[in-house]
Parts: sequence; structure tokens; C-alpha cells
Amino acid sequence: MTRDEIVRATYDGALKLIELKAAHGVIGREEAGEIQRHIRMAKELIRRIEDAPVLDDAMKMEIFRLNRLDFLCGKHELRWPMIGWKLNLKNLLRLLFA
Repeated sequence: MTRDEIVRATYDGALKLIELKAAHGVIGREEAGEIQRHIRMAKELIRRIEDAPVLDDAMKMEIFRLNRLDFLCGKHELRWPMIGWKLNLKNLLRLLFA
């Protein structure tokens, strides 16, 4: 895979993962929608960068602004809980008995 293909596959995979997290109650629908919106903005920006003969100052600012967003996952998702369950037991049981 080329770097471009890896980037596209990563964003496509992230969109599906966010969809699954929302469907199973790991994150809320509103948070999922916000993350999906940011991923789509990044994909659109990549397309515009590829089509642009030169990166102007406005596009550079947009790249900088988008790079500062933590949109693939929240920082809280990187920390393991020290106590308690982070599972949605109701959904887990429903999946087990489905």
C-alpha cells in the first residue's frame, strides 16, 4: 500500500469504528457525529490538497487548525480504567444471547 492508501484506509476504518462504537453505546450519537464530521473534513482537505497546484496561506491555516483537533479518539480512550467496568453490560449480554 502507498502512504496515500494507508491514510485513506485509516480514515475509512475510523469511520466504521465510530459507527460501531455509537451503535453499541460505547460513545454517544452526538460525540460520534462530531468525530465523523471531523474525519470527513480531513478527507475533503486531503482531496483539496491533492488537487491544489500550490498550498496557499488559507489552506495551510486550515491544515494547522484540523491537525490540532483530537478527532479520531478522545484522550480518555487511551487511559485504562483503574476500577470498575468500562463495558456496557446490557449491550454485551444482548450480543451474547442474540
